[in-house]
Amino acid sequence: MTNPIQQGPLSEEEFDRLDDILSMCEDRGLTVEGVDGFFAALVCSPILAPPSEWIPAVWGGEPPEWATVQEAQEAMGLLMRMWNQVAESINDGSFAPLMTTGTDDDGNEVTLPHPWCMGFVEGMRLHEQHWFDESNHELGQLTLPIGLIAWDAAVMLGETPDSEERLTEDKLEQFTDIIPDCVLALRKYWLEHPLTN
Repeated sequence: MTNPIQQGPLSEEEFDRLDDILSMCEDRGLTVEGVDGFFAALVCSPILAPPSEWIPAVWGGEPPEWATVQEAQEAMGLLMRMWNQVAESINDGSFAPLMTTGTDDDGNEVTLPHPWCMGFVEGMRLHEQHWFDESNHELGQLTLPIGLIAWDAAVMLGETPDSEERLTEDKLEQFTDIIPDCVLALRKYWLEHPLTN
């Protein structure tokens, strides 16, 4: 029997299947785009997080009620392959975030970066004592575009004070365009600044 973790990158159909599985916890867990961002943060992180640490964040708590043992194994196989896919693309410099598209008020196709960025920030929170260091200006600048889009999502969802304003379309597009460079720069930053304790 072939090890599902060693089957290579996910196909479009497999991404759709993983999206279906994740939607079983859609009221509390991550979307497939959110998982991509979440994994990107964990791959960049100075601390290697084992699956036992990150799996609860994917589901937003307890995993869904599986119909069969095979369904649970399928879910973990797809998640582990996605992890490998994200890690390999960051390590070889080819990383491109998984983001869906929509249309703006004028009917133009636009990238929707919010779920991905929210997932990345969720990954930062797993080891927040290292990521959220206000005295680290360099790290703060590298994470700023992702953080601002995640904050924009919170504004959009009504999770911030009413006085907060949304990002302009130009700013949103500008920040979205540089996300791949930010991720690769963050990976480089943490490789050059390993934790000493």
